[in-house]
Amino acid sequence: MDYIRSKISKKNRKSSNESSSTASASAIANDENQLSNGLSIEYFQMQLLLDCLMRILYNTADYEELIALCYEQIKDDQNEIRMLSEFKKNYSPDRALWWYLQECFLYKILNYSLESQDIRSLFLFRRILHDVEKQMQQHRCSTPLHVYRSQLMPIELLNKWISSIGQCVVVNSFLSTTINSEVARNFLNSSQTIRDDYYRVLIEIDADPRILGSKPFVHIGSIHSDTDKNEVLFMFGSIFLINNITCGNDGLYTIELTLYSDNDHEFKQVFDDMKKKYGSGEINVLTFVQVLYDLDKFDEAEEYTNSYLEDLPSDHEDTLQCYNLLGSIAVAKADFETSLMWYNQALEFQMRKLPKYDNLKIADSHENIGDVYWKQGSYDLALQHYLTSLEIKTQALPSQHPSIAATLENIGRINESKRDFSQALSYFQKARSIYCRTYSVTHDKVAQIDEHIRRITHNPK
Repeated sequence: MDYIRSKISKKNRKSSNESSSTASASAIANDENQLSNGLSIEYFQMQLLLDCLMRILYNTADYEELIALCYEQIKDDQNEIRMLSEFKKNYSPDRALWWYLQECFLYKILNYSLESQDIRSLFLFRRILHDVEKQMQQHRCSTPLHVYRSQLMPIELLNKWISSIGQCVVVNSFLSTTINSEVARNFLNSSQTIRDDYYRVLIEIDADPRILGSKPFVHIGSIHSDTDKNEVLFMFGSIFLINNITCGNDGLYTIELTLYSDNDHEFKQVFDDMKKKYGSGEINVLTFVQVLYDLDKFDEAEEYTNSYLEDLPSDHEDTLQCYNLLGSIAVAKADFETSLMWYNQALEFQMRKLPKYDNLKIADSHENIGDVYWKQGSYDLALQHYLTSLEIKTQALPSQHPSIAATLENIGRINESKRDFSQALSYFQKARSIYCRTYSVTHDKVAQIDEHIRRITHNPK
């Protein structure tokens, strides 16, 4: 906490000698990680996380935890504490943007959380993010603007920018600019002595809201009369194309950017498909955990699942999903003993709740346990659970169901690991017969089985 507090204390929205419209505190691309050779998969992953975060049901306990988080980071500042008290009493969704624009803790902590991509903090800020985004969508500019921003930039980063001309830059936090170039220039001219390894930089942005897929930007002066009428705010996660960088005779570097869209990027379709997987409406914490798990953020997924499980009544229907998620997370972390503990608890929970849970879910639990034993090399135990799963499935499903084929394939793999190749071949062939009735011969499932069979038939006995 002390480290975070020391960081955000330096991120005031404006200093005494600059206009808020320069917003140099939350510097654009303030580290090299924000410059990318094209848009990376990590960008889309973060956008997916934020999209899901803002759709999670918010409750009083979350709000109280957010207040506690903010207090911990401003507890030595009485003015900030007074603002926090006011925020706690009077915050409302229609005033979210107004609160962000104030010279207070919210701007500092929220932007730091966005820049550092601190999931735990962003989880608590999700209501604020949702409300600000909603307001920005409602008031987004409808006509193109040319805006400015000024800041001091270290030479190493400036060189990185220069070498990245023609590429994209992603701004993780909100980005504040001005439509008045003189305001931006005056800040640079009024700056105190500049270190030898820093340069004065003027950033010019062409922003066209008609570009499909671009993030919204808002002319703040048209919404709140008590704020800087020149200020234009860009949504977090905005993408800009670096067009050109020049240096004038006065030593001032000018960086020319254009607001960009991610619509044509190769990862865009993957991102859209993942969004569809998690739906478009309100979600619960377990759906968010599934997102974290799918993005390989296993520690965070485990933390939120345990927290959610602790608050559930012992017989709640979500308990089973928690057990299975924790089992899967433990497998992903190669903690097989822990995964067995959770998967066995899931199986015991289902057996206690019969007939509420159908036999196929119980078969899945046996399959999960068998998978772990197979990874551990405990082939006889794995085989036992796979055979139990197969028995349940053959009674509950049509004989040519692909789920039966999947279990037959698993049993074949276990027998191959035990070097019982004749049994393995028999099960692989049964699985192939079912797969071929469901899929084309070029399907991945069939190709995988064919590879198993090829390996078995060519294995020296």
